[in-house]
Amino acid sequence: MNDPYYYLSGIAIVLSIFLLIVGMKAYKKSKIKLLLFLNITFLIILIDSLLALFVGFNIIPVPYSMSDLFLASEIVVMILFYVGVVRGN
Repeated sequence: MNDPYYYLSGIAIVLSIFLLIVGMKAYKKSKIKLLLFLNITFLIILIDSLLALFVGFNIIPVPYSMSDLFLASEIVVMILFYVGVVRGN
């Protein structure tokens, strides 16, 4: 329980929730499409951190490697940034 991994996961969860709330308020106010992609990224990071914490505490069993999940989420984040920045309005 004294592993820094759990503390860092907790910080990532709190920070992503905060940034998601602030980002959603900013998106509702300005309707800038880039903010929507940024909020989806914060949501992916939140889900990723929650899953890592749940697996670490053995709340949910995972039949596959967590590194596969992290790699998949990184790929999705990179695609979102590409769509938002390069192809966005």
